[in-house]
Amino acid sequence: MKSVRVIAVIVLSVSVLGCCIWLSATDVPVLDLSAANAAGDDEDLLTALSEGCANAASAIRSGRGHVRTYFWRKKGDDDVLETETESYLTFKGEQFLLREETKYLTVPVTPNRDPSEPPPPTVVNVTASYDLERVTIVTQSDSLPTHATITDSTRVSGIGQLNVYKTFIAVLGHGVDYLVPRPEDLPPVAEVTSAKIVGRETIEGDECIVVDVAVTVSVPGGDNAVSTVRKWVDLDKGYTIVRTRIWQEREVDAARTLISESSTTVRQYGDDVWGPDTFTWQQYDLEGDVTHRGTTAYGPDFQLNVPVSDNELALALPSGTKVYNELIDVQYTVP
Repeated sequence: MKSVRVIAVIVLSVSVLGCCIWLSATDVPVLDLSAANAAGDDEDLLTALSEGCANAASAIRSGRGHVRTYFWRKKGDDDVLETETESYLTFKGEQFLLREETKYLTVPVTPNRDPSEPPPPTVVNVTASYDLERVTIVTQSDSLPTHATITDSTRVSGIGQLNVYKTFIAVLGHGVDYLVPRPEDLPPVAEVTSAKIVGRETIEGDECIVVDVAVTVSVPGGDNAVSTVRKWVDLDKGYTIVRTRIWQEREVDAARTLISESSTTVRQYGDDVWGPDTFTWQQYDLEGDVTHRGTTAYGPDFQLNVPVSDNELALALPSGTKVYNELIDVQYTVP
């Protein structure tokens, strides 16, 4: 069941980076530009915004606390997956230790399932860690024994777990992020082709500057795809990005469609340190119907830039755990 969530995460991550396929024709709405800066000032303002967002992202060094996530995915009329996950996260830089319990409120349809197989789990407990070299994933459910996989960030299982973390849990990317994606954050076939200020808008009483970032994806033997990623930046709340919308278009006819949108409420965690409180997102299909949606809420106990020791990030495998080490292709049981 964990793999279902991983697949959904990969789809979401790809669409955010501008690699989703073109869907339909919907124009990007035009904002009122009357309040925007004069053209001569836009370049300096864009530079200041980019630096402000980068400084906000780099200011977050560590954290710990409870996180609650909700995930919903629909395929057709009957195939619905719905989960609620309670997590405790500890992180320092890119290293993290994540303990989570996922309750499956509904499960997807499994055609032609063998009745002799165990039923799908209703509760899955996962402990995952990343130490900059290895990704370790320990899974336990109400229908399967405890098992663990040791892998790294270059293999499918490791990539999937890191995508789960980055998409659902990590602070970076949820209201605190780089205005213009860094090259290392994009797939090799994608590049940022433009960034421009398109207006100002008030959200929850705060004036935000609105920026469009165009990401072009080269499709071998096909039409290039261009994503317009619109971001609302709140300067008064630490250069946080409080709203994002993504449209997809094809270069061949410039037809566009809204494929996803998200919003973030933020809170102050310390002097000049802002981060997410609640993050919500949705994805859409050809007809504009919601296919995926979710919410990530950071608990009242969640803290940023607190001391985190190496011991707090260490993951000890329980006795009796069946382990598969992908790095050396060895299976064993923890004594």
